[in-house]
Amino acid sequence: MRFIELSANRSSFRTIRFNREGVSLIVGGRSCKGDVDNDKTYNGVGKSLAIVLIHFCLGSNRNNAFQESIPDWVFTLTFEISGVLHRVQRNTSRQNSVIFDGQDLQLREYCERLAELTFDLPLGIEGLSFRGLLYKFLRRNKADYVQAEYTNSDQSPYNKLIRNIFLLGLDVELVAEKARLYQRLDNIRKSEKSLKSDPLLREFYTANKDVDIELSFLEERIAELEENQRSFQVAEDYYQIQKEANDLGVELQALGNRAVLLRNAINNIEESLKIRPDIAPDRIKVAYQEVGAAFRPETLRRLDEVQDFHQQLITNRITRLTQERRRLEQELAVQERSIRELSDALNEKSAYLGRSRALDYFIVIGGEIAALKAKAQKLRDYRTLGRRWSDELATIKGAMQQEVLRTNQYLAQIHVQLERINSVFKGLSRRFYPDSPAGLTLHNNHRENQVRFDFEVRIENDASDGINEVRIFCYDLTLLIAGCNHHIDFVVHDSRLFSDMDPRQRAEAFRIAEAITQKRKGQYIATLNEDQIQGMEEYLTAEERRRLIDKNVVLTLGDRSEAEKLLGVQVDMHY
Repeated sequence: MRFIELSANRSSFRTIRFNREGVSLIVGGRSCKGDVDNDKTYNGVGKSLAIVLIHFCLGSNRNNAFQESIPDWVFTLTFEISGVLHRVQRNTSRQNSVIFDGQDLQLREYCERLAELTFDLPLGIEGLSFRGLLYKFLRRNKADYVQAEYTNSDQSPYNKLIRNIFLLGLDVELVAEKARLYQRLDNIRKSEKSLKSDPLLREFYTANKDVDIELSFLEERIAELEENQRSFQVAEDYYQIQKEANDLGVELQALGNRAVLLRNAINNIEESLKIRPDIAPDRIKVAYQEVGAAFRPETLRRLDEVQDFHQQLITNRITRLTQERRRLEQELAVQERSIRELSDALNEKSAYLGRSRALDYFIVIGGEIAALKAKAQKLRDYRTLGRRWSDELATIKGAMQQEVLRTNQYLAQIHVQLERINSVFKGLSRRFYPDSPAGLTLHNNHRENQVRFDFEVRIENDASDGINEVRIFCYDLTLLIAGCNHHIDFVVHDSRLFSDMDPRQRAEAFRIAEAITQKRKGQYIATLNEDQIQGMEEYLTAEERRRLIDKNVVLTLGDRSEAEKLLGVQVDMHY
C-alpha cells in the first residue's frame, strides 16, 4: 500500500500529491519566526492535519471537530495496493460510511476490506485489525511518539505485544494462548470475588464457617418443617374460634372471681354461727340475787324478759344466717356448674386450635421452607462451583506452565530469525550511535499475566538527547524492511519526531530514509518545520540538500494568508 494523492471537494484545499517512491515532505513555515508552531490546531498551518486526514480516509473513528467546523467537506485519498489503484471518499457530515471504489460501505466493512488487502491476518486472534496495525506505520498523536514499540491504538499490554509480534513475523498463537488462559484465570477469580461479596457466603469467609456443616443443619431443619407442614390442618375459622376461646376465658375469669366471693361469704356466715354469748343467763341471775337488796322485784322480772328477747334475737340471727348460707351455697353451685361447662367448652376450642393453624401461619411456614431451601441450594452451588473452579484453576495453571516450556523451546528455534530482524535494526541504529549496543529483546514472560513476551526496542545510550526518537525511527523502518505479514510500503512521521533529534542525526535519518525507500521502492512521508530543515543544512552538502530535501517537498504550507494553509481557509478547530 502506497499513497498517491489526498484531495478535497473544496477548491481552497491544498491537494497533496505524494512521490510514488522515495521521500515526500510536507513543509510548514511561519512568517513570524519567533512564534511556537502549534500544529494541533488550525492556528498552525496544517502539517499534522494532513496525517489526521489520511487516518480519516483510512477509517478512523468519528471526528466530531470535523463535523462541527468543516461540515460537508469530502476528503478523497487515492492509494495503491499491489499495483491496483483504489479511491476512498469520506464526508465530514456522514462519517459512518465511505465511498470505496465507487461502492458505499459502512465504516466497519470498509476497514475489514482494507485489512484483507493490506495484512495477512490469522483467524481467531484477538487484537489484530487494520486500524490497530496501521498506527505502526502511520503514527499520529503525541502518544505515538513516546515508545518505539507502543502506539496510541495499543489499549492494553496484550495489544501492544501481539501487534509487534505479528509484524515481526513471530508466533502470535503463543501470545494469544497465554492471554486466553489468563483471561480464564481472571474470570474465575472475578467470579469468586463476586460470590464472596454475597451476604450469605461472606459469613463463611469472615466467620470461618464450614459449608458442609451448615448444609447438614439446613437440610435437617427443612425436613422438620416439611413434616410439620404435612401434618398441618388449616382452619378457615381459626381466628373466630380463637376469639370465642378468648371470650370464654374472660367469662370463666369473671365466674371464678364470683365463686371466690361466694365461698368467702359462706365461710364468714359459718364463722358467725359459731359465736355464743360470753356470760351465761344463770350467772347473770346469781349476780342480780346477790345485789337483790338494791333492786326491786319488778327489776328481776324485767331481766327475764330481756333474756327472752335476747334469746329470740340469737335464734332469729341463726335462722337468717342459715338461710343466707343456703342461698349462697345454691348460687355457688350454679356458678361452679357454669364454670365446668365453660371450662369444657374452652378445652374443646383450645384442643381444636392446637390441632389446627391459620392459613397465614401455614403460608409463613411455606415461606420459611422456601427461604431455607434457597439458602441450601446457594451453598450447594457454591460448593460445586468451588470444586469445579479449583479443578479448572489447577488445569489452567498447568497449561500455563506447559506454555512456558513451549515458549522456551520456540525462542531457541527462532534465534536465527530474530537475529536477522535484529541485524536490520542494529544496522540502522549504528548509523546514529556506532558505539552503542542496540537490538530488539524478546524474553519469555513466565509471570501470571496476559503478556507472553517481554519485548523491548533498545539502544543503550540513555544519556543522549533524541535517543527515543531514534529508536522510533529505526524500529519503524525495521518493520518496513524486515517486517512480515503486511503489504505496507510507507512510513509516515510527524515533525514532532524530529523536534528533539540532534540536527546531525536528523540529516542522517533522511539519508537512511531515501536509501531504503529507493531500494525497496517504498515511501517515507514526513512533515517538517522550516527551522528543522535549516538546522540540518550544515550537515548536508548542497547536493544532498537538493536531493534529500528540495526535490522531495510535495507541499509547502505557510501562515501569511489563509490560502497558504492546508484547508485554504481559517478554521479554529481542535481535532
